Amino acid sequence: GAYHNLALDNTGKVWAWGHNRWGEAGTDSTENVLKPQIVDGVEHVQQVMAGLDYTLMIDEQQQLWGMGQNSFLKLSAAAPPNNSFHPIRLHENWNFQQILPGAAHVLGVATKVTPAQTPKN
Repeated sequence: GAYHNLALDNTGKVWAWGHNRWGEAGTDSTENVLKPQIVDGVEHVQQVMAGLDYTLMIDEQQQLWGMGQNSFLKLSAAAPPNNSFHPIRLHENWNFQQILPGAAHVLGVATKVTPAQTPKN
C-alpha cells in the first residue's frame, strides 16, 4: 500500500503493519501498527494485495475479503460506507482467482457462482 505493508506466511495467515488510519491493517482500530501482527478474522489466505489505503485477500475457497477505506466503493457497495477496520467478506456470489488493486479501483478475475455453490463460512 501507500503506507502499509502486508505479508503472507506459509500457513495462510496475513501479517500487517504500518499506517492504519482507514483500518487497512485490520486491527479494529486506527492506531498505526509498529511491528508485524497477524490479521484476525480471515484464514487460509492464498493472495494478499495492498491498495492505496485498503487491503484485499483471497482465501483457499476463492472468497474475497477486504478491509480499510471504502471510498469510491473499492471494497464493495455492500461494505460499510466509509471504512472497515477488520476483514469482511466481499462479493459473496463470486469466486475470485486474482485481484489487482489500484488507488481508487479494483480489477479482478472471478467466476459467478449460484447460491448452492457459494462456500459456507
